[in-house]
Amino acid sequence: MEKSTANLLKVIEKGVLSDAVADRLMQLDEQKAALDEAIKAEHVRAALFEDEHSIKAYSTSSCGRTSTTRRPETR
Repeated sequence: MEKSTANLLKVIEKGVLSDAVADRLMQLDEQKAALDEAIKAEHVRAALFEDEHSIKAYSTSSCGRTSTTRRPETR
């Protein structure tokens, strides 16, 4: 996508600007913005997954229990 954008910019620099070139450049910019947002969302999701995993690992380990921590009574 970045290569396509760079090629279109070269065409524009040469003075060739048509509606088709402008439309394609806009499409590529929109695709890039969407991909950037998806990447950000994936980074957040990955961080949340790591936090959830480490919390679960801590809570199930013996290190996660203190002398004041009681197990729930079963009846």
